[in-house]
Amino acid sequence: ALVTGLITAQALVFTITLVAAQLNARYTHRMVTRVFTWPTALYMGLFIGSSIYSAVVLAALSNRSADFTIHLLALKPIHPASIALALAGTCLALLVPYLWSFRRRLDPEQMALDEGRRAVSRLRRGASTEPREVAALDNIVMSAYGYKDYDTFARGTEQLARVGQEAWRRSRSELGESIFRRIAHIGIATVDDPRAPSQVIDVLYKTGAGLVSEGIQEASRQAAAAIYEIGEAAVDKGVDGVARQVGFILSDLGSQAAEQGLVATAEQAAYSLGSLGAKTSQRGLEDSTRQVAVFLRRVGVKAAEQKLDLVTRQALVSVWSLGAHTTRHLPGCAEVVVRELEMLEQIAGSQLVDSSYLSTPGSRELEEFRVRYLQEVRGEQPVGEPEGTGS
Repeated sequence: ALVTGLITAQALVFTITLVAAQLNARYTHRMVTRVFTWPTALYMGLFIGSSIYSAVVLAALSNRSADFTIHLLALKPIHPASIALALAGTCLALLVPYLWSFRRRLDPEQMALDEGRRAVSRLRRGASTEPREVAALDNIVMSAYGYKDYDTFARGTEQLARVGQEAWRRSRSELGESIFRRIAHIGIATVDDPRAPSQVIDVLYKTGAGLVSEGIQEASRQAAAAIYEIGEAAVDKGVDGVARQVGFILSDLGSQAAEQGLVATAEQAAYSLGSLGAKTSQRGLEDSTRQVAVFLRRVGVKAAEQKLDLVTRQALVSVWSLGAHTTRHLPGCAEVVVRELEMLEQIAGSQLVDSSYLSTPGSRELEEFRVRYLQEVRGEQPVGEPEGTGS
């Protein structure tokens, strides 16, 4: 009965372990290692050893008297059956904590947290290649998206961003850029989902804002570029809500960068907003286009207040370009662009506004927008096109 009970319990443990491994593998095959660990192997070995010992003891005792004992060093004589019972009791007592451990090991959010922690630990130890946990996190995130497990999706994305941020801190720029690109691709792949892209954008924003506060310029610029890629995909698919969110995030990130004096990041935000506005106007997304004009003005004003002429000029160029695109595709939005440019001119000055116009790729629509702006805002009637502007 003892041997039979141990074998039955061992079969139960083995079955549970296999089922746990299959459940983990739903998110990524790399998670199988979370089940087949050395404690699991030790526990399984204890079960097998106890079963074999009990079978041998029962076979040996069949030819001996009932009071047969064995003598161990420094111990009193003991009956072999007592040892078998002790081993069996140990196996059964350990069964409860063993099964309880699966509560943690089968939690997909905990999987993501553990993988992120391991990846960061490898980077801190000076790993020369991409930690293998990065690919595991990527798989967990996309599998969670497939199961509509948004909590795990968000947690996995956060851990990817955490690893990327750690890579930038340790001057592993190629790895950091690669991880940010992974996150951007996740956002692009899920852009038409009602929840997933917003979660990805929020993660990139928090990461970018953290990098801005730390003064890591190239890393925060890459975060802004990754956010724009998601916005670009959203516009291509006509997802207006995501496009507006991207515009707001880029505006806020650009303003923070301008406050910190991070020219490259703020300039990237202004450029990305201009590109986003061009796309929204081409797609006929009026609300997004109007908001992009407002967001561009915010970045430009903040840059002008901080005396960052390069950023202010880029914001102005983007506004001029947006004016040209709205003149062509969304005439009803051109008035908003005129008013935002007017408010920006009050801070930046007319000289910088005019020189930025000369730096904007020329077109017939741009000239029409300029004429309208000069007439409505400055009360001027332009005689001709300023020298240096092409058509």
